[in-house]
Amino acid sequence: MPDFVDLGIRYGADHVGFSRLTNWGTFTAADYADRAVFMPTHPQHAAFRDVLRDPRLRHPTVVLNDLAEFSSGL
Repeated sequence: MPDFVDLGIRYGADHVGFSRLTNWGTFTAADYADRAVFMPTHPQHAAFRDVLRDPRLRHPTVVLNDLAEFSSGL
């Protein structure tokens, strides 16, 4: 995520947006659970929260959308 912010800044993007992965029937339930690091039960959820602490994610162009709740209090 931080590297993607860098890319957006480098190319002058108006905003760099992030959103939760949504299962629109694309994944099996197990596959979705393996990919959805925003879920507190995911084994890599703590690492996901660590990424959200990166100061680049507070750049004015960044829009966390429905991931913003995970960055509060960090």
